[in-house]
Amino acid sequence: VIFNGKKIMKKILFFLSISSLIINFKVDGQNAIVVNKCLECHKKLVEKKVIHKPVIDECDKCHQSNGKEHPKEDVEGFALIKEVPQLCYSCHDEKNILKEQVHSPVKEGDCFSCHAVHSSNAEHLLSAALPGLCNSCHTDLQKTIETASVEHRAVKDGKSCLNCHLPHSSAEKKILIQPEPDVCFTC
Repeated sequence: VIFNGKKIMKKILFFLSISSLIINFKVDGQNAIVVNKCLECHKKLVEKKVIHKPVIDECDKCHQSNGKEHPKEDVEGFALIKEVPQLCYSCHDEKNILKEQVHSPVKEGDCFSCHAVHSSNAEHLLSAALPGLCNSCHTDLQKTIETASVEHRAVKDGKSCLNCHLPHSSAEKKILIQPEPDVCFTC
């Protein structure tokens, strides 16, 4: 559906912004509104507060028809246009280039172990809030911290793991933001 004209566009945008319906649209270079039809059925994908931009724009940036009938119950009518992580790297910079230490999910190309695909309530589309997300995999580290003879102040204070560690890769061991002991003196 395409509408032209700035006055009409402003009225339509106002109407859509106050509408209780979840309608996904974008404004293209010719002042036209294009409705994303996928979200008529898949509106749950955008119910969280942080939405992945391709979900807002066009689903075909990541998905393509596989020739099967859609919509049809118990039939996957679409496939990813590329395998992950190459799909992610179509838009995002690769996170493991020229770094000595690479976080294992990044090394394995498993972006979705930390990031939600369509929307999330956590910033950066993280699948959970920090430090809970980190603790979900690093359970042995959490036990070590809890039983250590010296208390790790940053953990006790509830600081984010990202205060000291980079999430993807680093030139420093333990994917630290800077070398030890310098990183320790930031607290």
